[in-house]
Amino acid sequence: MNAHDLRSILLKLQNRLKDDDRKRLHFFFGNDVPRRIRDDPSLGGTLSLMESLFDQDKINEEDFPFLIHAFEAIQCIDAAKILRAEIMPITIKQIFDDQDDDKYKYGVQCSFVPKKIIYENDTVMNDSNDKSIDAITTTTDNKTALHLQSKWKPVFSVTLIIWICLFIFFVILIIIFGAVSGIYLHRTLQNNSQLQENILAKKEKSNETIQRLANELKYMQNIPKIAFDAQWSPSGETVAGGNGIGSATNQLQYPWGLLVDDDQSIIIADFRNHRIVQWKKGNTTNGQIVAGGKGEGNELNQLNGPTDVLIDKETDGLIICD
Repeated sequence: MNAHDLRSILLKLQNRLKDDDRKRLHFFFGNDVPRRIRDDPSLGGTLSLMESLFDQDKINEEDFPFLIHAFEAIQCIDAAKILRAEIMPITIKQIFDDQDDDKYKYGVQCSFVPKKIIYENDTVMNDSNDKSIDAITTTTDNKTALHLQSKWKPVFSVTLIIWICLFIFFVILIIIFGAVSGIYLHRTLQNNSQLQENILAKKEKSNETIQRLANELKYMQNIPKIAFDAQWSPSGETVAGGNGIGSATNQLQYPWGLLVDDDQSIIIADFRNHRIVQWKKGNTTNGQIVAGGKGEGNELNQLNGPTDVLIDKETDGLIICD
């Protein structure tokens, strides 16, 4: 088919188009043609629309199923049938030409019969008035010819369907495998993250325990070692306080904790006086305030009921339980 034949067919179609068909057709191609053509559903506007489709190479003499689909979309079935009737003989002939090697597949020559079939004396021939292809005459059995023409299409369709089903099946398998793998990987990562958090928490707790034990060991090292066979003096000796309750340097008020230093000095947590007092060995008259003594409070130079005291030998400082 050449360009003039296609244009002639399109002119014939115009008689089958109603005004509503033209409006629907122009609306369908609204994105493909200029607005002036889309808004003109007259005969001239429709011909301009076809010309625009030719210019865009959306239809041509070799490829115009695009136009058939358009007529089917706007429910103009008559126009679609006319186009299909015109291209069907050519399309089928091209298919048979591409399959020349299969003509003798079943041991019988299969002939292409485009339109009118005449059976005379077991002879199959095409209508000699059909100008679309050359006349073909072949001798065969009527039933065999019909059987072969109706057999290859179903076989091809079933094979295609089987391949499509297999393809869909494998795609579904791949999707399921990917989903399962993703879920497993996600859960594994979550478990690893939780395991790492547990390890870090246990490590931190272990460090705290080690630090606490180290502090206790350091405190125990400051406890003087007394021999198991040591004997106590029958009469005690006052080494700090002993002058009644009060806040003077020679008095204490509810002493709570004490510590004996290496030089035998006594360091006392004076609870009610909110201070730490040091009494040196041999000086039982007065003590020396070494921390607090500024009244009850929470300033850096004040204490509030200290209960115990330790000496940090590394820094030569006091650690007070305030």
